[in-house]
Amino acid sequence: MVEIAKALSRNARIIVMDEPTSSLTSGESEKLFEIIADLKRDGISVIYISHRMEEILRITDRVTVMRDGKYVGDLQTKTATHDSIISMMIGRELSTLFPKRASTLGEPILKITGLRVPGTTQTVSFEARRGEILGFAGLIGSGRTELMRTLFGVDQALGGSMWFDGSRYLPNRPADAIKRGLFLVPEDRKLHGLVLPMSIAQNISLPDIANYKPRWRLAREKEREVAQIQKDRLNIKASSIQQVAGTLSGGNQQKIVLGKWLAMNPKLLILDEPTRGIDVGAKAEIYRQIAELAAQGLTIIMVSSEMEEVIGMSDRIAVMHERRLAGILDKVDCQQKKIMALMTGKHAAETALAN
Repeated sequence: MVEIAKALSRNARIIVMDEPTSSLTSGESEKLFEIIADLKRDGISVIYISHRMEEILRITDRVTVMRDGKYVGDLQTKTATHDSIISMMIGRELSTLFPKRASTLGEPILKITGLRVPGTTQTVSFEARRGEILGFAGLIGSGRTELMRTLFGVDQALGGSMWFDGSRYLPNRPADAIKRGLFLVPEDRKLHGLVLPMSIAQNISLPDIANYKPRWRLAREKEREVAQIQKDRLNIKASSIQQVAGTLSGGNQQKIVLGKWLAMNPKLLILDEPTRGIDVGAKAEIYRQIAELAAQGLTIIMVSSEMEEVIGMSDRIAVMHERRLAGILDKVDCQQKKIMALMTGKHAAETALAN
């Protein structure tokens, strides 16, 4: 809001907004949309950049679609649809965005019982199975990220028990989780996932640096070899593995974070908002990688605020509400209405009234 005020103080006639709602609550977003409507009435033009289709369809008059840095085409918003815009962005039909796969789930690899995380008196119990994509849905502040931080050892559990891969699990720091093969792709890749001034190769080797230092000397050849494998595997678009991570697009940065953990052969991978702030083409590639990893037996916990994403990718969906687990839905029951009822506490209220 302050940035908009600064622009208006300089008599701006065109204001460019790049992903303005990425860190706003729903209430703050609504206020922003009201401001944009006022700007439009005053004759001020707004160029609004967003990956959120519901926003594009709601507040714009015309949509310009770009793909891989090139202009694709224009659409009048009043005749555009969610599917038509996405199809232009990814160059194919929306039905292919989420990979189709036959889920064959194994035995539980992670068992959580009565777990209490810092900041709440609520407890959480659930399990994740081998080869499963377990989605976590919930509103901002529902406790999803705090739960994942505790599983990864960033924060310490205040109670309850955890079992991972057949034995007791109690990480006091991320290094304990990494040693066991449980890794976290964090919500904020720039702040917690990458060292932006470092190269792709350096970022990929960083969490496993001890294995690149025989006799206290960094094995550059091994570092380059592993980084190149991940660059090719994830289709990271960069001039070379020596390119600085901070110069890449958000989607390619996210692939680097994913690649550094894949290079260490994880047993369980937590993805916290894995496609936030990246274009639909990069999303499709990440979805494909997630599906392939699950098919190979890797367990994936995926936290997402995008309803379409969590429904399209998950085998089961765990729904958080006010820092407690409101319910877990099997894929056949994963309907948006049911998820929203659990997310907002409506289901619990209706159950209480019925009783």
